[in-house]
Amino acid sequence: EEVLGSVEATGPSMHRSDVGVWVAAGSAFAVGFVLLSLVIWSRAVDASPPSAGSKDAGKPTGWLGAVGAIVSFGSSQLLVRLSSLEVADPAARPGFFTAFGALGNGVGNILVCMVLRACGLLGGTPTFHQVCWGVAGAADICVIQILAFSACQILGIAAAPAMWCGVGMFTSFVWGVVAFQEPIHSIFGALAALIFLASGVAVVASAQTDVPPRVAQLLSKRCFSKYVEPGMRDVGLDGGDLATDSQSGSTDISVCGEIQPAPSSLEFAEARTCTLDSAGTPSGPSPDGLAKGLVLTLCVGLLDGSLMAPYKLFVRGASADDATTPLPSERNLTYAYLEAFGWGVLSCFPLLLGGQALLWRHRHGSLLGFGRSAQVCVLPGVLSGVLWAVANACSVHASEYLGVALGFPLTQSCIVINALWGISLFDEMPGVPRRAACAAGILAILLGASLMALYARG
Repeated sequence: EEVLGSVEATGPSMHRSDVGVWVAAGSAFAVGFVLLSLVIWSRAVDASPPSAGSKDAGKPTGWLGAVGAIVSFGSSQLLVRLSSLEVADPAARPGFFTAFGALGNGVGNILVCMVLRACGLLGGTPTFHQVCWGVAGAADICVIQILAFSACQILGIAAAPAMWCGVGMFTSFVWGVVAFQEPIHSIFGALAALIFLASGVAVVASAQTDVPPRVAQLLSKRCFSKYVEPGMRDVGLDGGDLATDSQSGSTDISVCGEIQPAPSSLEFAEARTCTLDSAGTPSGPSPDGLAKGLVLTLCVGLLDGSLMAPYKLFVRGASADDATTPLPSERNLTYAYLEAFGWGVLSCFPLLLGGQALLWRHRHGSLLGFGRSAQVCVLPGVLSGVLWAVANACSVHASEYLGVALGFPLTQSCIVINALWGISLFDEMPGVPRRAACAAGILAILLGASLMALYARG
């Protein structure tokens, strides 16, 4: 009753504050839909698409797919930060969002595959064995969505996706080498990639703590010995005062040992403002919240990096099945997996929603309020699922035409879009030191992804 009674009190203001988020998500969907349409059209009219193992970066199909994947993947977590979702029961919120996300994801994949069949790009019928692997991949993504929702609520959409992408790439590498015996092009290149990935994840995680401001403060004390301006006291990076020589009345500043004229009051104010957190107050999750967020992000990364395992087993099942069974051609096998995956995700929707109903009844003793809380999550969840489906279809074509060495790192650039949305829409990680640390960590992860694609795959 308290949750439902808060709708009238907080609903209007929440919806007004969410307008920018809806505009961003809607724009991302429109851009992704247009790009995916162009990708499918260019793939359908291509008389000589890349054969297995080859690539053709000279055609627009792969580049359009890469841009579509970057925009859609980078925006798929936007709606988890809607303030209007706070109306729903906090304990049921991740489950509701995941259930309706599965609905959007499944319908999106199935619609894409229907278009592919109409264009002659998908044919044949997968076996029951292959459909089972599609369902396994669907179950994996559903668990990922539940954990990712909570991780983004704690750490934000700027830091959490960057960290789980780094962990996911490491996990995917281990699956390929250990489980599927994939060859490594260069062991030293692979080790360098893993080092960059681990370093990037650690730096992005540190952006949620007081480490970057403290490091910036120490660096500033080494470079700026003192600053004096009559009648004025300076404020340091951590909000404390710096020493002022009021007797000398000097207006010079010692920068790294060199005496230079002091800046004007306006210039000084601008320089001082850029080093402070917004509102001048500490930010970020509590230590307990940070620990919980990091554990959730680690779990998301491990599961995300395992998403390709069902696909690999799906492909192996195709070659092991009876030759008399009508199967998709080798070129269209990836599309066939998307179709099986789509049906698997769609089948998870009633199970997830039914499970939430049972949990709700267990927690509250009845289903009173269940429908109202679920209703709040319908549209955000469905749109997030559709965005993921669009991004996944685009990334398949990016890897097909550009190859893994180029297409894979490009699609991972979506973490930059995540960071931009988090900072611009939700003011995550306020303060220049924290944002600089996040940017440095993301750059290291992208560099690790590039090295991984170049040297860690045979």
